[in-house]
Parts: sequence; C-alpha cells; structure tokens
Amino acid sequence: MRRTDARDRILVGSFALVIAVAGITVALVALWPRGSNQSALRPREQPVYVVTFPPEPIPVDGQLGHYSIPVTTNLPAGTLVDLEYTDALGEGGGCCTQVISGVLQVPLVNNHCVDKNGTPEGSDVTVHVVAAPKFGFFGNQKSMNSRPQPDDVIAVLGPNFEDLNGPDVQIRGETRVLTASKEYQLPADTCVSPYSH
Repeated sequence: MRRTDARDRILVGSFALVIAVAGITVALVALWPRGSNQSALRPREQPVYVVTFPPEPIPVDGQLGHYSIPVTTNLPAGTLVDLEYTDALGEGGGCCTQVISGVLQVPLVNNHCVDKNGTPEGSDVTVHVVAAPKFGFFGNQKSMNSRPQPDDVIAVLGPNFEDLNGPDVQIRGETRVLTASKEYQLPADTCVSPYSH
C-alpha cells in the first residue's frame, strides 16, 4: 500500500502543479498591457515646434517693393513673436506678431537698396522670428515694459517655455527661446524710398 500512497501523492502533486501554472498563465495574460493600454503607460512625448519660411517672399498687389512672407508654424495659436530684420544698412523690427491658424504674416519692404557706383542693387534682408516667454530686450530695440505671452500660450509652453522643443530652440539661462531666420534677396527694380513702410 505504501507504493500506491506514494504514487497517489506524486499524481496529486503533479496535478496541483499543472493547475498552479495554468492559473499563473491566465493571470499574466489578463494583466499584461496591450495596444491601447501601453500608450497610457508611456510618458507623453513633447511636440517639436518648428517655423518654416517660404522660399521667396510674395509681392503685395499694387504696392511696389512691399512683400508678405507667410511663415508656417505649429506654435500654439496666439503665440506672440518678435520680428527682426537685418540687412547691409542695419537692423530693426519689433514685437509682436501673433500666430493665427498656424501662420505668421511677416511684412517686408524693399527700402534698403544700396547704390554702388551709380547702379542700384537690391537688398539682402534676413528675417528673424523670435518666440520667447516675454519680450523687451531683443536686438537694438530696448522696450521700457516687457510684454508677456497670453495665458493660454503659457499653459501649453510653460512660464519659461520649458515645454518648447525644436531644432531652432536655444536655452538662455532658465528660459527657452525659439529663434529662426531666413535671408531673402530682393530685386533692385522693386526698391522704394527708405521711408516707405
């Protein structure tokens, strides 16, 4: 009888082991994250913000020497940007142009042509787009009061734009700033008076 008891114990033990393994397998399958659950467990990826300039400025109908540059961006709607211009004669610009429906409408006037030996030459103008948490200290334009971003923009990008990421983003102290630029060559035959704006 002892042999039968030993055999029965082995058989019962083996059966209990099979049931335990099956139970663990079912529990793991039930608890294992799948498809939609996995994305909820991953940290949210930060968007990459970009500014894209068109290849050429667009002439404004009926206004010689005046151009429009529709700069596209995925910055939040309402983001304020500083527009700065540099050319052979100097620099200028100022704050603030607002992102509307993913576009910044940048005005440009061909009013800094140069005269070389009696021949007018068009101007090479670099347009700079600067997005920062607040403005007042860019280029030669020193503003007396700093202009902050709207609250809904700060809610997305953070008070110091800490959630601003992208290829044109620079870190300045504790603040992130997006600075993008493109040079345009404007023809001499559209030159206008330096006082045309």
